[in-house]
Amino acid sequence: MDGVEHLYKSFGVLADAKDKASEFPLEYQNILDSSKGSSGEKRLGATFIPRFFKYFPDYQLNALNCLLDLCEDEDSTIRRLAIKALPSLCYDTKDHLTKIADVLTQLLPTGNALELSIVRNALKEVIELDAKGAIIGIFSQINAGDDDSREHAVNFLKEKVLEMIPKVFDSNPDATEALTDEIQKAMPDVTGDEFQVFISLLSKLKTFETEHDQLVDLIAEQAELDNELHPGDVEALEKFITCSRSAIPFFQKGASAESFFVFMIEKILPVIEDICNGGDESSEMKLDLYKILAEISTHKISEEALRMSVEPIFTKLLHFMPLPVVKEEKAAEESEDSSESQIEFSYVECLMYSFHQVARKYPEFLTAAEAADKLRDFKLRLQHVGQRCQTYIKQIKMALNEKSGKDEEYKVKVIALRTTSNIHTLVKDLFHSPPSYNNHVNLSWSSTKSKSPTISNQKQVDKTNVNTDPVLDEKRKRAGITPITFDASSPPKKVATDKKTQMEYYLPPGKRGDASNGSVEGKSMPYRYNRGGNNRGFRGRRGRGRSRGNNRGWRW
Repeated sequence: MDGVEHLYKSFGVLADAKDKASEFPLEYQNILDSSKGSSGEKRLGATFIPRFFKYFPDYQLNALNCLLDLCEDEDSTIRRLAIKALPSLCYDTKDHLTKIADVLTQLLPTGNALELSIVRNALKEVIELDAKGAIIGIFSQINAGDDDSREHAVNFLKEKVLEMIPKVFDSNPDATEALTDEIQKAMPDVTGDEFQVFISLLSKLKTFETEHDQLVDLIAEQAELDNELHPGDVEALEKFITCSRSAIPFFQKGASAESFFVFMIEKILPVIEDICNGGDESSEMKLDLYKILAEISTHKISEEALRMSVEPIFTKLLHFMPLPVVKEEKAAEESEDSSESQIEFSYVECLMYSFHQVARKYPEFLTAAEAADKLRDFKLRLQHVGQRCQTYIKQIKMALNEKSGKDEEYKVKVIALRTTSNIHTLVKDLFHSPPSYNNHVNLSWSSTKSKSPTISNQKQVDKTNVNTDPVLDEKRKRAGITPITFDASSPPKKVATDKKTQMEYYLPPGKRGDASNGSVEGKSMPYRYNRGGNNRGFRGRRGRGRSRGNNRGWRW
């Protein structure tokens, strides 16, 4: 009798015995031995071993090891059969479930797409059987496995477990506690991408639906906000950017943003120019930091923190808002063929928006008697920025009419139009006497439901960026005049000149300036477009053989 026939005979004995199958241990041992037989025997063994697993408690460990051997067989068909069979070992007993979850996690790095799908489905089945034990098994590879297993385990959490949380974890307090505990154990040694996955998992748990401050505290601990920031510490800035991006959704839900805001004001702003001065990558990092400042300035922050932030933000804003050029100086520059210095509108938008948010709480900062000189200087800068801003708005709109809506250059110009539009709206607010803080703008990089601000839908842009006058709009319509944002439809007014300083400046709404002042083509655009988006991760990867232990540093 060959091995296959012998297997079928043993199977028949056990099947006929039904609940008394435990009385035939030799037959079950014969099935277990199939894991070392021919290909046909192994295929049958992968099916028969789990069938009678529950009847032989003393053989279960051996049976599990036999099935694991089949999971590593050279024949992919045998491997797939064995992997599919693993969850069935847990139907009647959970004693080996954590180990099975651990093994399945180790199998995730397989290069076979079909096999990967089977492994993932098996892991999902194990989680549904016992979420707590499965999570402990998965995290055993995240905390102690090799880099390959860890990476695939985190991806599985992101792509599969995240969507299972409402169905499986919300009704299972033990599983929720296990997931929270395991994430906290893994936190001291994570990459930026892993950190974002873990925070996403926690935020989905029902227990954290209203505990947003607790999640922000966890993120703040990871960001190490209590540490000093030394010039040249780019890694610390990278970490801060990633943690801030993870925390902003919770600020929007009411959590306090004060710890991150104070860290920005006290530790980053004073040294940001020294740290971020190493080329395009550093410039993108600096822009990301200013964007974060703008975003968190609108959220829950104490009055004391806001008061102490007005002066530093104002000072940094002036750094990017040059004074207008005096006539004599301008003539000298033109004679030397030197162009007017560019204004980096992306930085101006972030800082002007931040100042607009914090100064509204303390309007006396610009209106107090002792602030007269400060306000006079600021208005000169506002006039100059406003004039240059209007020039670029006209240029961008003309360029958008000539471009399609699909190429990269078009998308850059759309963001540039949003940036300059926002600045102009804020300039008009701050130019009031006294400065007002009534207008609201949507930051240029934030996602909105409105269409791209092209000339064809210019009315939408007007409605979102300025206060429209229905009566005036009707008169324009009857006259055949298309309403254009920023008073572009108004006739140009004469340039006002300060007789003492001989400085030219505009009176809003006023002259937009000569289109030759700048160009929207090529690299001469005075704004930055971060193509990498806002989801900035940490550079580098942890190496093999890293020490986890008590090392609280982030790996690169």
